[in-house]
Amino acid sequence: MRVVRIDSARHPAWDRFVADAPGGTIYHSSRWRVAIETAFPHIRGHFLALINEGDERLLAALPVYEVRSWILGNRLVSAPYANWCDPLVENDSQLALLLGEARKLGDELGCRQLDIRCRRLDQGFPEGWEPAETWKHHLTDLGPAPEILFSKLSRTAVRRFIRKAQAQGIEVAADDSLEGLEDFHKRLGVLRKRLGLPIIPYRFFQSLRASLSKDEFIQLVARCDGQRLGAVIGLRSKDVFHLEFAAGGAVARDRGVMQLLYWKAMEQARSLGCKEFSFGRTSVENTGLLAYKRHWNTTEEDLSGVSWAAGDRSDKNRLRTFVRPIASWSLGRLPDPVCRSLGSLIYRHWG
Repeated sequence: MRVVRIDSARHPAWDRFVADAPGGTIYHSSRWRVAIETAFPHIRGHFLALINEGDERLLAALPVYEVRSWILGNRLVSAPYANWCDPLVENDSQLALLLGEARKLGDELGCRQLDIRCRRLDQGFPEGWEPAETWKHHLTDLGPAPEILFSKLSRTAVRRFIRKAQAQGIEVAADDSLEGLEDFHKRLGVLRKRLGLPIIPYRFFQSLRASLSKDEFIQLVARCDGQRLGAVIGLRSKDVFHLEFAAGGAVARDRGVMQLLYWKAMEQARSLGCKEFSFGRTSVENTGLLAYKRHWNTTEEDLSGVSWAAGDRSDKNRLRTFVRPIASWSLGRLPDPVCRSLGSLIYRHWG
């Protein structure tokens, strides 16, 4: 066995392996790599594959991305803007070989830190790797029949609002138009500014839409009397539907628009053959959002990353701790054009 680096942006053998691997997701795919590299030129993906020398068959895989930042330092991440991206390995020996090559690649590129975002830490990471930031992850089992699934949702926080939205004639349908995407991005920008979060660059959504198939990038829009009221964007990874982004407004909250959008996204996920509906990761400090996600009959689990760093990482951790509250305070008060520019800058470095 030996580890090779696959340089081409799109690679059929890699995608076939990801599709067959039990833990393979959209974040592991070459399509994700194309989307990320197109949207963010400062990020470059590298595919590390463990192959059988006899027949060149892929045995294990790990995608890592070089994120260049003069603020936080250059680092390798698996994978940027992903909820998780576990190494696709069968045992500790395969994991050690891939991590060794990742360390070697990091040295060549001048990256002082490697971060791997995991959903499951089944394999043992070698000495020198430390636990990173832990998030909460909520997912709903889509196996039960729709009426049973619906009955298990919170009566007061979910079902009542869904019925309220339907009674008002609000309808939800797929919308893959650029006009719909632009409207969604404006709503998302307003929401993130109110929360003190950086505005995600529009080019990121454009790139995802162009790089992923219509069964992988799914946008649902709620309308009433021809007027858009809110939208959600989901990504599909084989049998998992990731609810990635959602945006409405004050009117949407009062009328139950977002609850109806989430429910329709669940129905769409079931129609695509998905078995799990992921609500994404949530900070352990965001108690309000944690409580809301628990209303959707979810199972709660930890998403625990691991990290390796050359030298003392305390300076970078202190910098992140110092920068985040300042950025959050500023984003909620600056004019919209400045917020958009600042959001692009922050996303360039956070990865």
